[in-house]
Amino acid sequence: MALSPIPFAGFPNIYCPYEETVPSNTSFSTSVPPTAEFDTPQDALEAYGVTQKILPTWFPEGFSLSESDIYTLDAVKQNEFSFFYSNSDSSISLLFIQHTDNSIDNGKYQKDIGSVEEYQVANIVYYFYSNAGQSCVSWYIDNIECSICGDIPMDELKEMVNSIQV
Repeated sequence: MALSPIPFAGFPNIYCPYEETVPSNTSFSTSVPPTAEFDTPQDALEAYGVTQKILPTWFPEGFSLSESDIYTLDAVKQNEFSFFYSNSDSSISLLFIQHTDNSIDNGKYQKDIGSVEEYQVANIVYYFYSNAGQSCVSWYIDNIECSICGDIPMDELKEMVNSIQV
């Protein structure tokens, strides 16, 4: 499966991690050529200068890459990478937001009522929580905001996190 960046096609497709609303007259543009293709998520990240270890090397049995989206949002100085993995009845989504101006505005994540568990691996703090019945984890590394959510048990999500630094 080749991964292709998708040019920004209009306001309704924006994932906005901020509480503020985006004015309707805001315009967004992309600087990604629509013909670019990548063989793997790692190739896509490296093409945008992401060298940090943020991708898991372990996934629960039966999961494979099913879809990917790559957006460059020049107006907000971000590259967004979404990688979706699935098996016959479950899914896992990986979202990475690269802040190209090297700033990071702490993202906001929805969660169910309950505590957030902090978990540290290789000097990175990971925040585990549940949202809408899914197991989720979020973390920051340099100028990259990262999250993984899926229809998997929390212990499998932790195993995915443990595989990132390998």
